Amino acid sequence: MIEQLGKKQKIYFFLQQAIAFGGVFLLLAIIVLSFLKQTAYHEVDRNIEGIARNPDSFLKNTRFSKLIKEIEGIPLEDGGKLGEIVSKSDSVNLVFWKNDGNIDLSNIDSPFKDVLKKVKLKNLKKKEISQFSVEDVHGSKLYFRYKLVPVSVYGSPEIRYMLTFSNVNQIHNSTNHSMTIVSWSIFAFWLLSLGISLLLSHLFMRPILSSWHKQQEFVENASHELRTPLAVIQNQLELLFTKPDELIIDHSEEVSNALAEIRRLRQLTTDLLMLARSDIQMIEVDREMLDVAQLTRTLVKNYQLLGESDDKNVVFEVADDFPKELIMDAKLFQQLLVILLDNALKYTKEKDSIQVILERTSKEWSLAVKDTGIGIPNEKKKEIFERFTRVDSSRNRGTGGFGLGLSISKKIVEALGGKITVENFSPRGSVFRINLPM
Repeated sequence: MIEQLGKKQKIYFFLQQAIAFGGVFLLLAIIVLSFLKQTAYHEVDRNIEGIARNPDSFLKNTRFSKLIKEIEGIPLEDGGKLGEIVSKSDSVNLVFWKNDGNIDLSNIDSPFKDVLKKVKLKNLKKKEISQFSVEDVHGSKLYFRYKLVPVSVYGSPEIRYMLTFSNVNQIHNSTNHSMTIVSWSIFAFWLLSLGISLLLSHLFMRPILSSWHKQQEFVENASHELRTPLAVIQNQLELLFTKPDELIIDHSEEVSNALAEIRRLRQLTTDLLMLARSDIQMIEVDREMLDVAQLTRTLVKNYQLLGESDDKNVVFEVADDFPKELIMDAKLFQQLLVILLDNALKYTKEKDSIQVILERTSKEWSLAVKDTGIGIPNEKKKEIFERFTRVDSSRNRGTGGFGLGLSISKKIVEALGGKITVENFSPRGSVFRINLPM
């Protein structure tokens, strides 16, 4: 079930990111190609616009007056050809349209004269720079940038429009080639982004699937821990119902067992509530100036008495330079120390020893709980702070633990801004070390 949901969620993440990347690259392609096309024709458009904006001035500077004289029968000077108008840019040409919509080619001597015959005035946009294409006699396409503006020529009332145009085949081919390269490059990067999206969707799903598995395992473990004491309580109470005429004193053992399991259930629910609050960052830290050494000494004394009854030696040591007072939450620190000492007593045997040591460094102070007990295998050290994880599962009922203590201790230390680690203690046993800021 979880694997199926994971696959669906992974596909959803992949499609979501693929669409996002596709949108970004599409927008990038539009911007890059538009900019490329605009800059490619910038110089040509500037020349065309300059001529079309002030045609009278341009025509005067290009011997337009001599053209008028030639129309009246006066020959051109300097060997100029009939109707030839040379612009400041050799790439820009002029042609005129008559009132009847026909192009005036009678006075035009241009390599594009035959091509211009195919151009229809009605197909041209007026008053803005645009582009048209026509085929030459060889069937090859020619591309032109142009601007069509209305003009009034003295002596030639039949002339209605002036077409300023330039052949841009070279620019067109170069631009198309560049746009093809850019398009394929963007497409290749988009394909690469699909691979990245697939990888990211897989990486994103890892913590989610891990969380699902942990949640499922947590529910199973919690259900198992709840089922056993509930079954004991139910059996004890049902046993009392079978003998309603007997006194409670006659069944004190059954009542005692039921109460013990109730206390276990209460402790379990308290631990689960603590973990639930820690998951949503709701552990309240009430900081105050506290004599940590004195509080630790008081707690250790209680465990020294418990240790003596089991023939275990509990020792407390504090460094000479340890601060007299520290800013600390007394309740959380006490709960933390109780968890570590409980574990130390549970997993040590007779004649074993437990050391509680307070030390300081320049910026931190540390609490170390060392024992000569059964120790922790290396493969268990990475998961020892996970919920319902125990070093020796065969002793669960005997020790009365739920495997939640170290998980809670880690959450408390993190809430206090510190770090907890576990390592081996020579020659055998474990060392739980907590480093907290000053």
